[in-house]
Amino acid sequence: MMKKLSTMVLNFALLANILGLLLITVSNHYIMMFIGLELMTFSFITIMSPTSPRQVESSVKYFIIQSSASIILLLSLIFPSTQISMIFHTTLIMSLLVKLAAAPFHSWFPEVTQGMKWKPATLILTWQKLGALIILSRALTIENKTIMTITAITSAILGAVGGLNQVQTRKIMAYSSISHMGWTLLLFTINQPVAMTYFMVYSIITVSIMMTMEYHNSNHLSKMHMDSFLSPWTVTVTLSLILSLGGLPPLGGFLNKVMAFKEMINNNLSIVTLIMILSSLMSLFFYLRISYSTTLTSSSQHTLSMMIMRTKKMTLSSTYKTPPFTMIIALSHVIPILGLMVAPTMIIALMNMTS
Repeated sequence: MMKKLSTMVLNFALLANILGLLLITVSNHYIMMFIGLELMTFSFITIMSPTSPRQVESSVKYFIIQSSASIILLLSLIFPSTQISMIFHTTLIMSLLVKLAAAPFHSWFPEVTQGMKWKPATLILTWQKLGALIILSRALTIENKTIMTITAITSAILGAVGGLNQVQTRKIMAYSSISHMGWTLLLFTINQPVAMTYFMVYSIITVSIMMTMEYHNSNHLSKMHMDSFLSPWTVTVTLSLILSLGGLPPLGGFLNKVMAFKEMINNNLSIVTLIMILSSLMSLFFYLRISYSTTLTSSSQHTLSMMIMRTKKMTLSSTYKTPPFTMIIALSHVIPILGLMVAPTMIIALMNMTS
């Protein structure tokens, strides 16, 4: 009975979360958008459903941070926008940046993400940011573009630097999210449809990575190392997705970065483009570090007994025991490569359509 009730509450929370995003999307007034945003926030706290002290701590931190951002957002709506427009827009954007975990308001995000279960962690990296992004797209003005550009560059750099020494997989994905949020915010100041396209591609890859990590419960790089020994195929799929997230050519995520570079160069942002390329290289370093530590180094866990266990357990069915959605996404990274080889003009035409 209790399990059935818990399932009903979870389904209701998911429905409320979706309704909150729909309310933000269709509303033209900031108060209604605020209500939709709060509906998403409080329903997500229910979805988190903490069961351990670490998860409870993460939930409390998330509640405090989001409540503080909501207070700032509500205060910004009190100011008459016609009289003190700059204060209104600055406080509004600052509160949204807190909710998006963009620099310099990002320090809470990795710890909170690490303390969550896999599915809520996946949502906070992707879905939960959509509401704040939609409001930000409507609140963005010409006067705020300089602030947004600085914030975007800072997020890209700090996200890349922060992930360099991490060994916990959810923290790595959190810093990756901060870095990619910098790219998304920068594209928002140039071309909002391209920015949303970039974020959607990032979200699809991230969801697939998190599903695979949850499937193998890969909380730590050392656990991924063991998985690579016992199930090389699934880790190969995961690593291809991670490198695609880093924008490594010729994987599918590379086209996402090329699209972003194209927009920046077309808008004469040469110096900004150079900085973003350098931050992307730093991000790619810790993505490659995951690949190296997972597949190319030895471990004390890989003893003779592990080899015997692998021989016994590695059947054809276990080798290909991968979530179907992850398999589809991983194989989809081959399509852009084949497209560039067979019909490069078609790929270029599709990229030009987004401009």
